[in-house]
Amino acid sequence: MEFKCKRIDSGMSICKYCGSEHSVTIPAQIDNLPVTSIGDSAFSCCCNLAKITIPESVEFIGKGTFSGCTRLKEIIIPNGVKSIGDSAFSWCSNLESVTISDSVTSFGEGILSGCSNLREIRLPAGLTSIEAFSFSECTSLTEITIPEKVRYIGEEAFSWCRNLERITIPGSVTSIDIGAFFGCKSLYTIYISDPALSKEAVTRGIDIILRENPFCKIIKAGEIVSWIPQTK
Repeated sequence: MEFKCKRIDSGMSICKYCGSEHSVTIPAQIDNLPVTSIGDSAFSCCCNLAKITIPESVEFIGKGTFSGCTRLKEIIIPNGVKSIGDSAFSWCSNLESVTISDSVTSFGEGILSGCSNLREIRLPAGLTSIEAFSFSECTSLTEITIPEKVRYIGEEAFSWCRNLERITIPGSVTSIDIGAFFGCKSLYTIYISDPALSKEAVTRGIDIILRENPFCKIIKAGEIVSWIPQTK
């Protein structure tokens, strides 16, 4: 077997992948027990890995699980996964597309940081926060829509996404942390869907954009508004 595993409660956890295949399918069962988690760093720096298939039995993906898998081009997180740890797919430099199923309600910091070729990301509808550095240095990302249940966007969540042009922020967001869009020099349109979303709720994250891009349009409930950045 190419996997090192351990039993956790009534399921099995993949602790380490020991092979060198280009395409890997994680089994739904090992020793007649469901595979319910993929552990911390289980596939990290598997430089030959170009395709991974994750079964719907998996509920948790750990920290740094696929970090540094530089040949991966696509990730599909299936229904059943509830939580994804910090930096799970960070520095996968050839990763182009990520689909995260709506069963996921939380993911950790830096989940896709440094994925410089990432062009497309679908975030789950049930997500309630975007943690710090989640998409930092995703330099090929041009557009993103924040799901309707997200309340918080963390520190430098989208920092140095230098080709990010458009972002849609729902009315559920009550806080955008400092530097959330730092270095996003191409960000010229911010859509805010709820007219009740106050300037005070998001000012720390957006002020930096306005200082760097004074011609950035902020469109709030379909109307262009002008928010003057605070000065220190």
